[in-house]
Amino acid sequence: MNIEEKLSLGDRFNSALITIGILGIQRSYIKMQRTIISFGQVKSALIDVGINIPTSQLDTTYKTTNAKNWFRIIKVVSFIVRFFKWTRETNDCDNRAHAITVLCGWLFGVTTCGAAYNKRFNLSKGTSVLHYANLFIDDKNKVYLYDADNHGMIVELTKEKPFTMGVCNYEFRSAKFF
Repeated sequence: MNIEEKLSLGDRFNSALITIGILGIQRSYIKMQRTIISFGQVKSALIDVGINIPTSQLDTTYKTTNAKNWFRIIKVVSFIVRFFKWTRETNDCDNRAHAITVLCGWLFGVTTCGAAYNKRFNLSKGTSVLHYANLFIDDKNKVYLYDADNHGMIVELTKEKPFTMGVCNYEFRSAKFF
């Protein structure tokens, strides 16, 4: 069975529009400076800010860019991911964090944005939840936290703990870079 023969005309049209959008973004960022780094450099950057957690390595090398480009990239992928309403178990924190990681690679060719499993403490409510957010690393080995579910904020992480964004503290448990 050929799967493409089963696509309806509407599905083909909509898939073509998505593909055109992806190619459009890729072409507009084709000249963006990217730096190749090793998994060891990814892990070192995390450890340097005090994040010494199990970290999955799914590739042999990783590509990053400067902070200015990263902020533009996160703005684009955030718009895409946050466009779709948060829905428990189908479009919640883990789906969003992994989608952001994939979109950074597919659309921009940068792969130092990982999905990070964490415990997020809401300081104003006194509650905590297990959560997913994103960690990304720039070409200067600076580590940033991005959380699509925390108003789309970005903060640079430093050795100072706790890792705070807005009214939330993050305690990282594991990360996956691919």
